[in-house]
Amino acid sequence: MHYSPRLLNEYSMFTRLVSLPRAESTSAKIERFLYRASCVLNSLEAIKGAEGTAVMFARQYLQQIKLPANKRIAVSTDPLLHLYAHVPSALSASVLMQNQLLEIIKEIQELSISTPLSFRDAMEKKEGIKRFEFDDATIKALNDYWENTGKYIRDLRDVDEHFDALVDHTYFELKSDPGQILMFFPDNPECKSSKRFTYVRENDAYEIIANNLQEINRIIESICEAKGLPPQQHQASIMLSHMGDLTEEQERTLGLMMVVTKVDKTEKGNHVHLDTIETMQVIPDKEKGIGNIAFRKLKTDNEIEPQD
Repeated sequence: MHYSPRLLNEYSMFTRLVSLPRAESTSAKIERFLYRASCVLNSLEAIKGAEGTAVMFARQYLQQIKLPANKRIAVSTDPLLHLYAHVPSALSASVLMQNQLLEIIKEIQELSISTPLSFRDAMEKKEGIKRFEFDDATIKALNDYWENTGKYIRDLRDVDEHFDALVDHTYFELKSDPGQILMFFPDNPECKSSKRFTYVRENDAYEIIANNLQEINRIIESICEAKGLPPQQHQASIMLSHMGDLTEEQERTLGLMMVVTKVDKTEKGNHVHLDTIETMQVIPDKEKGIGNIAFRKLKTDNEIEPQD
């Protein structure tokens, strides 16, 4: 498992997609798609946390500073580096999800068609998305997404990856308590020139990235709903293919699947509750019909009572 069931369930992301019956090839595609979604959600949480810490720092000087009429000032502090570090990764993961969109839709709608690896190529080449065998509702949803959200995200990623950083327009704003950090993306990233960028629309980085993920989720979930797929909770899993084969008879731990179920804040710090399953290779007992894979639920070492 490379994705986070906790994040996907908490934000109600792709809950119908998870119920799609999967062949092995389909499962791998969906795993990768959910991994990218989890990366975006993780970055959004990190961005929000960094903004909150920066606000807390700035508030310690409110009695000494003089805010201008628009209640915004430039701000620089270590926590904002977490914001700046996660913006490129979130944009990159967003575009990779975008590039997987047509493949995922093909699997849901059971279409045997060839689609380009780049979503931009699918949308902007001659005849656009209409040259594929998607139904009218899907074509409209994809066109609307590209025009309203997807192309902008793609242009932002291209600027950040190939031309310039997108972190210069960052502010602390105190129009209401407790204040907020604002980081604006340019209105016109397609021009690929920081000298020509404008910021009239005040497109907040967090809101833009979060909205793009919501739009992709909306498209996928509506298509799944049309196919009669019910919503389900994401479940934890683990990939073991890189652990080698099981031809040699031996007893060994293959993997630990550790799911965070709860985090308690204590005076000594955070106490994390884990739900953990061990996957083991065992020596088979053919007479009893026992194979060479076994599972057991584990407690942490500290939770096990000492043996006399």
